[in-house]
Amino acid sequence: MELLTAEIRAQLPNLGVQEGEIDPITYVKFFMPGTKWTWYATEFDGEDTFFGLVQGLESELGCFCLSELQKVRDSFGRQIERDVCFKPTPLSKLRRQSKVGGYYKSSDDFMITYDFNDDDSQDPTQFFNFMSQLLGSGDD
Repeated sequence: MELLTAEIRAQLPNLGVQEGEIDPITYVKFFMPGTKWTWYATEFDGEDTFFGLVQGLESELGCFCLSELQKVRDSFGRQIERDVCFKPTPLSKLRRQSKVGGYYKSSDDFMITYDFNDDDSQDPTQFFNFMSQLLGSGDD
């Protein structure tokens, strides 16, 4: 599979174009099958260097190279692939942490934290309901 087609190259802004944008657009998604590793490109220098979001052990913004993505092989010989169904998406939609109700759930490390508010200090019922749903009733 060709990781970077001429069509995608034409869409990708030059490095630095989206710098300072509140919610830059990602144009292409690369991933390593069977792992949590994903690379989302927001910009490209036209030759080898992308800027974007890299998600693996952690999530961070930074540069990565097309030539390096093309060389990577896992222990089974699989290569990094491009998500052919991916459509340009705001970066905020791709972060692996989402707020659900009064808590945050992160699919990166399955960490869940409760977002306490002033009402919880007076009546902790919502917090206890959350914990009950999370942990189950214990009757099974």
